[in-house]
Amino acid sequence: MIKKAGKIVIVALMLISMLSMFGCSALQIDVAQYKYEPKGKTSIYASDSVLLAEIYSENRTFVTIKDVPEDFLKAVVAIEDRSFYTHQGISIKGILRAIVKNIANKDMYGQGASTITQQVVKKIFLTDEKSYLRKINEAILAIRMEKSFTKEQILEIYINQMYLGAGAYGVQEASRIYFGKNAIDMNLAESAMIAGLFQAPSAYNPFDNFESAKARQESVIDAMVTMQYITAEQAAEVKALPITLAERKEDFRGVINKDCSAFVRSVIDEYYVRMVPILQEKNAMDEESARALAEKYLREDGLVIRTTLNYKAQMTAVSTIQNTLSRYGLTRRAATGSLVSIDYNTGAVRAYYGGNTEIDMANSPRQPGSAIKPFYYAKAIDDKVITPNTIVHDVRTSWGKYTPKNYEGGFQGAMTVREALIRSRNIPAIKIFEKYGVERSMTALKEFGFTTILDTDYNLATALGGLTYGLKPVEMARAYAAFANGGTVNEIYRIESITDHDGNELFNINNITLEKKQVFSSRTATIMNEMLRAVVSRGTGTAAGVRGYATGGKTGTTSDKKDLWFAGFSGNLSTAIWLGNLDNEVIGGSSTYSAYAFGSYMRGIIQNGALQEMGGAR
Repeated sequence: MIKKAGKIVIVALMLISMLSMFGCSALQIDVAQYKYEPKGKTSIYASDSVLLAEIYSENRTFVTIKDVPEDFLKAVVAIEDRSFYTHQGISIKGILRAIVKNIANKDMYGQGASTITQQVVKKIFLTDEKSYLRKINEAILAIRMEKSFTKEQILEIYINQMYLGAGAYGVQEASRIYFGKNAIDMNLAESAMIAGLFQAPSAYNPFDNFESAKARQESVIDAMVTMQYITAEQAAEVKALPITLAERKEDFRGVINKDCSAFVRSVIDEYYVRMVPILQEKNAMDEESARALAEKYLREDGLVIRTTLNYKAQMTAVSTIQNTLSRYGLTRRAATGSLVSIDYNTGAVRAYYGGNTEIDMANSPRQPGSAIKPFYYAKAIDDKVITPNTIVHDVRTSWGKYTPKNYEGGFQGAMTVREALIRSRNIPAIKIFEKYGVERSMTALKEFGFTTILDTDYNLATALGGLTYGLKPVEMARAYAAFANGGTVNEIYRIESITDHDGNELFNINNITLEKKQVFSSRTATIMNEMLRAVVSRGTGTAAGVRGYATGGKTGTTSDKKDLWFAGFSGNLSTAIWLGNLDNEVIGGSSTYSAYAFGSYMRGIIQNGALQEMGGAR
């Protein structure tokens, strides 16, 4: 048997030589020029440097060979390739042993006899195809790699590149996932368990098969004794050490912080908006190719994306919505909510919560109720169709078959435009909408940047928020900024900068010109600001008041109580809050709930210092 196997080895080595002469694919690969660049993870950070998400195709964090315990390296060599430091890429003894076993088992592909070097070249240059041609390519490349790389370099690639189960690539992520610590902090017992995963990560995954993982760990420790890396006495002590696994987390390829998931998705959308034109121009490619390249960068090249989000404000937004739903008993009606907060001076998104479901309700249109009124009031004042002191009559009025009511019922007779807005009277609002003109009123709404207005919305019902789809909270927050920002609506943005894995800047928000649109005059802005502040001080929005800060805004409740809104401004922020449910069913209550949430949110970010961090002023 041995003689026969020896002949096979000689034939195999002759084949390597022959194929080297006759076009073996390994000859096309310039190993000497290869530079190991593992697929990286894109990290998305808040403005206060809190990590929000990681995006990747392989969950890997590169570490140098100096950043892992020496015991771990010894464990890997002992169990994976005992002759690693002496062979030249392939192990003749290993090949011989594999062939003997394959003949005995009648499976010529069963044993691979791969050295660590062979495993590295297979992983980075070849496929997992089982064939002798692939093994020959592997052997040739391994020999060449040994001539161009040091043993330490090869081992460093190996411990970073290989899949080790539970979604982890490389030793650093394996240590974090299984033990909740960095690789350098592993003890020998933990090092041996990770070293045991290289052969069969699924079979020895300690989360799923702890007994098998423990048995494999002890085999690794025994191999270290054989290699004289440790003594038998030390081995016994190491085997007796307890292994404490970290809490298992779901294998994910994206968002880390669930409370920021909607924001992160919107950041990724904006990433393509920013990067695709840059890549088109830089590489002279079409849009489709640029988008494909941008996606590769995002998932493999280890970008760093810094965003506008203030993490303290975000967490306050989340807790505010949750606490408000609980306070008013809305959780019994499967209610959710959204909150978007924007710096009205710049357009930077500071908080963005899409609700407690997978649907991003911050970017989903819902009926705005009376929160829509300030937009056409402002335009009508700006075009001198009305003034704040124009008299309108709150009396029973019909427009054909359309006979609307006031939210609180009854009628209050003659009043000024100012009082009509402060008290949120519906009949005067429709009259103002009609006087300004349906066409002009709808054009005015579009000028504020709303994207969900349809031709079917050109009717008087829109005056009270009766739209086909409604308005999005994120667009509502953007539009309300005009009342605090001199009549200007800014383009909103979420990304401050994008850098590659080497720190080279690919994008910076300061290098582009963001759109600024003057939707009405600064004089009108002053008038509307005063009127909306009165809504909070003595009108329907008193629950939104923030002591010591000029605060204005408008409530909005649909007639069927399916949607509760408050949108307004305080400090340097324009904020929109919506409460409702996904099924568009009645949740009851009133927009006082949303006004309360606004005040609670603002007080929260004042108390925790977030507003000051964001440049908010009294």
